[in-house]
Amino acid sequence: MIHPLEQLRHSAWTPMTVAGAGFVLAVVGWPVTAAVYGVDPALAMVVTVGHSVAAVLAVRWPWAGLSLAIPAAAGTMLVTAAAPATLPWPWPVTSLIAHCLTLAVLAVCHRWYWSISAWAAGALLTFLALVLTPPRGLLTNGVVLVAVSGAVVLLGLMVRQWILIAGQVEKAQSLSAAEARRRRELEERNRIARELHDVVAHSMSVITVQAGTARYRIDGLGEQTEREFEDIAASSRQALGEMRSLLALLRTEESEGRLDTVPMPGLVDVGDLVEASRASGTQIACTDVAELSAVVEVPPTVGLVVYRVVQEALSNALRHAAGAAITVSITPDAPTSENPALLVEVANTAPSATTEAMPGSGMGLAGLRERVMSLGGAVAASPTDDGGYAVRARIPLTDPVPT
Repeated sequence: MIHPLEQLRHSAWTPMTVAGAGFVLAVVGWPVTAAVYGVDPALAMVVTVGHSVAAVLAVRWPWAGLSLAIPAAAGTMLVTAAAPATLPWPWPVTSLIAHCLTLAVLAVCHRWYWSISAWAAGALLTFLALVLTPPRGLLTNGVVLVAVSGAVVLLGLMVRQWILIAGQVEKAQSLSAAEARRRRELEERNRIARELHDVVAHSMSVITVQAGTARYRIDGLGEQTEREFEDIAASSRQALGEMRSLLALLRTEESEGRLDTVPMPGLVDVGDLVEASRASGTQIACTDVAELSAVVEVPPTVGLVVYRVVQEALSNALRHAAGAAITVSITPDAPTSENPALLVEVANTAPSATTEAMPGSGMGLAGLRERVMSLGGAVAASPTDDGGYAVRARIPLTDPVPT
């Protein structure tokens, strides 16, 4: 959040407003100083413009505004010293107003010592002018300057403090709103985690236990049937482990920080995934991922996305194309270029006419596109010429540049 005073100083409206006020004072003060006080027009222009420019400079650079305001005030006193005793001196009215404008800008936009220093310098100049010149009977002019400019400084410091307090209140409100939003998000994630635990994790636990104990509970199981139950138990244990990791992420507020500590599958685990899928009796041909991992360096984030692409594509093929042969291909694309990537393709042949496809929600491919696009890649899914279906993804091996 930008500091309110910094925002005030760097806003285009602040110098424009001060410049507008300074321009009016210069336009009025120049002819008044020249005509009423009998000052040469050129000198009158220099001192009056100096006062106005000092106020504008004080918006951004307090030292510059102070350095110009004091010489401009001293110059005004010198050029108007020969004026009749009936005129206000040593501070003509226009000069007094311009000096107060500079003090107001210093008090509001900068630390207190700048405005106090400018006020003290003006009071000192007034004292020296009244001491070093013959008595003119207009001591009240100096008193007015000291009193009015002091009031302007005090009012400016109060305005500055009000701006600071308002900024702190706004910051506190923003932090409170952000904290409330994070709390609502965490509560919603906890609710989702509870639902997942009660519905999915419980069911997966039951499947794991039933498949793992089938050989002890059921007599007369053949060796092939026992292996089938063991494969089901292994797959369900893996899914249950990933579900527990997901629940742990959902139940913590710092999920991004915990993501690196949770074990996630990668490219080397694709072989185990394919082997577990073959237990369903489906014919699946797959690239040797161990050999590919030895040749191509794959970041963990990319490996996880590759695993999820193959996992979702295999699940779709097993549900919608029962009895079809499946091919899993993972090959490097332009490994020597500046934009190396992995090409992932999971294709199945036409399904058997005697099997019925299982229904799906259609959200899997949408989730895949989001995962791959987050790494700067692309996904395409379409039917093949032989009546099958293919999912193709190009996943860059380098992290995308944040925008």
